[in-house]
Amino acid sequence: MAQPEPVDSPAVVREASCGPVHLLGCERAALQRWLVTAGHPRYRTDQILSWVYEKHANSFDVMSNLPKPLRVGLQDKATIYTSDVQRESVSSDGTRKLLLAWPDGASVETVWIPEPPRHTACLSPQVGCPIGCRFCASGLGGMERNLTAGEIVEQALRIQRLILATGDDAGTPRLSNIVIMGMGEPLANYASLVAALRILNAPWGLGIGARKITVSTVGLPKQIRRLAQESLPVNLALSLHAAD
Repeated sequence: MAQPEPVDSPAVVREASCGPVHLLGCERAALQRWLVTAGHPRYRTDQILSWVYEKHANSFDVMSNLPKPLRVGLQDKATIYTSDVQRESVSSDGTRKLLLAWPDGASVETVWIPEPPRHTACLSPQVGCPIGCRFCASGLGGMERNLTAGEIVEQALRIQRLILATGDDAGTPRLSNIVIMGMGEPLANYASLVAALRILNAPWGLGIGARKITVSTVGLPKQIRRLAQESLPVNLALSLHAAD
């Protein structure tokens, strides 16, 4: 039976405005506007992004080329990582699965699939799933909430840090491929998905090539057509979830 197409809710697709700014959900232009409005030079934007995505900083204290007042201000008003790694599981083939818990108590799984020199991260777009495919455990508990763009990107950075900590490749191992096919239906969380894809693909972000990013969907026609207009040439995988 065809599933109804979920409608994006502005209340869940935007980053929360009542708490610290989640930097991993900010595109470069938005971060620059935020910093300039606060009275800081524009060039601080790229310094911060370099610390986050190139040097993998997990706190503002280590950002040594930023003046102390800016570091203190960022500590008060922004955050980098918001999740807590609750559990890590390792399979016999080296695949690693992380259970990440968010401040509201919600949790998702994200997976690292090492096939050197390729390293793939499987990211979740939602907590739970609204689709309810009978062969999949993700929807057994129903749909809890959408993840923000920052929470999707954070999963990728968690995997990148894990790769750097455990990698034994020649040279510096790095995350090379992304699949959005963990818990949830990506196209049912459309706005957060697209924002996260842009950050994952951006040269100032994780710099993952669009052709190395795959979005897996059960097939929501309106959202597929929208995605085709986004100037994001990512791969689309269609999950066959029923015999008809």
